[in-house]
Amino acid sequence: MPCVVTCIGNGDCADHPVTRREIGAWSWAVAASALVLCPLTVTAQKATSKITTGVIVERVTFTGGVLESDLTGADSSRVMSATNLAVPVQYSTVLGGVWLLDAGASFSSGTRKVAGTSASDDALNGISDIRVRASRRFDRLGLRITVGANIPTGVTKLDRSQTAALSVLGSPAINMTQPAVGFGTGATFGLVKSFASASKQWGVAVGTSVEWRGQYDPFAALAVGAAVNSYDPGEVVRVSAGATRLFGESKGLITASLDLFGADKVSRGATTAPVSIQIGPTVALDAQFIPATTTFKNAALFGALRVRSALKRDGAELAKSGNVMFEAGARAAKPLTGRVDAVFEVSGRVLTAVAIDNRLATAASTSVAPILGLAINGASWTLQPMLTARIGSVDTGIGKSSFTVLGGRLMLERRF
Repeated sequence: MPCVVTCIGNGDCADHPVTRREIGAWSWAVAASALVLCPLTVTAQKATSKITTGVIVERVTFTGGVLESDLTGADSSRVMSATNLAVPVQYSTVLGGVWLLDAGASFSSGTRKVAGTSASDDALNGISDIRVRASRRFDRLGLRITVGANIPTGVTKLDRSQTAALSVLGSPAINMTQPAVGFGTGATFGLVKSFASASKQWGVAVGTSVEWRGQYDPFAALAVGAAVNSYDPGEVVRVSAGATRLFGESKGLITASLDLFGADKVSRGATTAPVSIQIGPTVALDAQFIPATTTFKNAALFGALRVRSALKRDGAELAKSGNVMFEAGARAAKPLTGRVDAVFEVSGRVLTAVAIDNRLATAASTSVAPILGLAINGASWTLQPMLTARIGSVDTGIGKSSFTVLGGRLMLERRF
């Protein structure tokens, strides 16, 4: 059957040189329910383990600054810029020829600069949680199971300055590399069933997963306008379906998923009952077309649509609290020599606001993102220097501004 890893919900895929991620409460559930439409095959001649690490530096500047309110809405600040440095580490290996194990963590150091103050910049520094995942495919049954755990090593209990920095550095509207913060103890379980046609021209997979989130999720808290230290997230259930079809030597993929969120709790003190917040059902569609070409490697056209329904607070729906994200683009690698490829990607992105407050964490934006770099391939390693950018406009509800994100990354993958 067509062998493909179908990426669901956030557009990320491990088999192309440039990856993107979507920040949000659903990001970890994606990992457990990605539809894998090919068997895990390991040979003695191939490396069965790899480690990936590097340095990512990004800086966003807002033309004239952009106004955003604090969490209470009582005050506002004009954000001028923000900078983030991240050092991710990812390890994966095959155990016993059948289990695929991977683990990852990161360190980041970021700051937010506002206008009209002589005080030091708001800063957010620290390490992330360690996320561990194991999966196994049962070929005769066409099943794959995935289990995962979140080990709480990351930064939690953010103070006011750290929360202010996170609102910019973790804003989906700006879409910088996710800052390293903690989520608390958590776990995931996923199950995928795949099918193949008799002609081997197409394959279909359906899956489901459940995520038990810890007692902390600062990204989800900011996305619903809640205080990050008072937010206790509920479970997430995902149902997914995907298909891949061969068109001669070319390949088409489409996936769909539905995320259902349990009730989250926002504490209001020891003597007051907590507020119940429920994120609305979220539908995501992803499509890719991989053309057959001898000129480029890993060429693909891609598109993604995510629609999140309105939030509910204590059972009552909040007006204008849903949002929509659409992204489309193309990527490819052009061989320059036998060992060096030029890698490029360009994409456009539209995100509507979650109109419950006036923070960058819930702002609307329109942007384009070009990426240009190299993939230098050795016998057991790949080095990828990249230049990244995102240019667009953002609207917090009380302020509008154009913005520019400029960055660079140097990533090294070692296979053994």
